[in-house]
Amino acid sequence: MPFEMHFFDNMMICGQRGGTGFINATRVDADGNCPSGFAPCSTLTSLENTICYDNTLQRDKVCPITGFEFSIGESTLPNPVSMKFSETVTFSYSRDVDA
Repeated sequence: MPFEMHFFDNMMICGQRGGTGFINATRVDADGNCPSGFAPCSTLTSLENTICYDNTLQRDKVCPITGFEFSIGESTLPNPVSMKFSETVTFSYSRDVDA
């Protein structure tokens, strides 16, 4: 499905979909446990928003980004991955935001 792209501060931000869609993803059970061989993508998300990933794979490659922000200064996201976007703006994302 194509996405309309816009420039932000003279830069273009791109993303790539991957993995199983959220609706078909492996979920935690009522106690918050994943099936054998799987681990939760986050321990900070609610049960209904927590999916499991094959623990033979890298979490940062297969678990979804659940929040992102542009900020001046420190990120307010839990466990952010941050990078300079421009001279004054930082772009951060996290896999631990409860959507």
